[in-house]
Amino acid sequence: MDINESYTQLITEDIEFKRKCMAFLAPFVDKHQFNQRFRRGFWDGRKHLYTIENKNVQFPKGLVEYIIKELEDSKLEFEY
Repeated sequence: MDINESYTQLITEDIEFKRKCMAFLAPFVDKHQFNQRFRRGFWDGRKHLYTIENKNVQFPKGLVEYIIKELEDSKLEFEY
């Protein structure tokens, strides 16, 4: 579901799929292992491209095609 021109929202009750999408939407930053915040355990080394609002995952609209591909690969029904 689109929120505005920039962001869309994933609404699902499937916790495992939400976790899979959140892992996909949080890639590791280059050379994260050398950062002091990562070494000391204050940061997980990822750039989070999503936010959580009311138990739903919000992310940039440009990533919708990748989420749709994940849905199709998982053979899950969806509506966009």
